[in-house]
Amino acid sequence: MDSGHDFYAPQSFVTTDGRHLLFGWMDMWESERPTQADGWAGCLTLPRELSLDAQGRVRMMPVRELQALRREAHTLPAFSLKNQRRRLGISALQAEIHMTWDIQKSQAERFGIEIAVSDDRRYVTRFYVDTQSRRLVLDRSQSGLGVGGYRSVALPDGDTLDLRIFIDRSSVEVFVNQG
Repeated sequence: MDSGHDFYAPQSFVTTDGRHLLFGWMDMWESERPTQADGWAGCLTLPRELSLDAQGRVRMMPVRELQALRREAHTLPAFSLKNQRRRLGISALQAEIHMTWDIQKSQAERFGIEIAVSDDRRYVTRFYVDTQSRRLVLDRSQSGLGVGGYRSVALPDGDTLDLRIFIDRSSVEVFVNQG
């Protein structure tokens, strides 16, 4: 249901307007939990609305109520990179990033984004497309304390990837192609 590192004990319910919502727990009991030193252990995922697509597959999207939490928006024009990096310089403790990647136009073996906790780049989470293995990868092997490693899923069909990435101090949640 979720291809991330930490997704445990999902709970769902039906709202009064008939929507099916789900919360999961972001922490795994068999893992070292560095947050315990700060007096807490994990947190809930963003609330997600469940639906079925035309093929009967479950889709999960962040609930629309999250829009009420948005503050100022920053829009960047479309750009292409060739053997280079571009620093977006988003400086926030929490952020929602909505972006589209055109897979067909890429000639790279690997392309994606890095999310750094600070300017010193000691703790970096990478989210990228591996075109050789046809996988979408979330790599947190250098994300700081806790379980490292990576998770990957088969690259979805189609020419583009529509990504919604939610970031806060201790988590990254990624939604691909409308759930």
